[in-house]
Amino acid sequence: MPFDSRSWSCPKCGAPLKIELNLDKIAFKKSSLVNRVRSIWRYKELIPVKTKDVVSLGEGFTKIIRRRVFGALTYLKLEYLSPSGSFKDRGSSVAVTHAREIGAKTLVEDSSGNAGSSVALYALSAGLKARIYVPKDAPENKRMIIRIFGAQVVECRSREEASSRAVHELRRDDYYIGHLWNPFFIEGMKTMAFEIAEQFKWERVDCIIAPIASGSLVLGLFKGFKELEVLGLINDLPSLVGVQAEGWA
Repeated sequence: MPFDSRSWSCPKCGAPLKIELNLDKIAFKKSSLVNRVRSIWRYKELIPVKTKDVVSLGEGFTKIIRRRVFGALTYLKLEYLSPSGSFKDRGSSVAVTHAREIGAKTLVEDSSGNAGSSVALYALSAGLKARIYVPKDAPENKRMIIRIFGAQVVECRSREEASSRAVHELRRDDYYIGHLWNPFFIEGMKTMAFEIAEQFKWERVDCIIAPIASGSLVLGLFKGFKELEVLGLINDLPSLVGVQAEGWA
């Protein structure tokens, strides 16, 4: 499929698209990171966009702190320090950069909160329009934030209807940034794996506990660590544990 395609699913089977980098041809070393910008774009060789004019608000390279949780030494990555307050900014930065690169005019997303506000913020930064489909039970403060960032909010009866309408109401100059479907969004999410590896000085990490939500973060973490393993930058993959708040599954 062409690199500049607006597709987000396979035209034959409907499965999500996945970007596979030719890692044998990528020259990326730990020493390359010296004096680079402290954002996801410090790993630019591993992010599949052609333009140098990226849409970035300084997302990524969030601080890690140590705490004891039920007696166990635990490291917490402070993703709430991201520009919109969510780790979704990683995916938005890459996906919106790609959208502008291929000439999209309006970004479309379906979300009950964080992803919608993140896409709206990055659309504003990129000079693009955004249309966010939200279920009627989405928190009012989330919808208000999306509107503050200049995006159109389309209220739907349910999460399922929001997803369906976002896809079926796409227009010619629209670009769908479904945060589970869009392959460039996942490419942004994988940068958290790169950061964790670098922040732990490329030593083995036993286990990572991450929120499941739509699954984009866990998918990105696995993809990122797998790429580092193929590149020979780490020796072992960490265990990944997805969690969800009770009542939200």
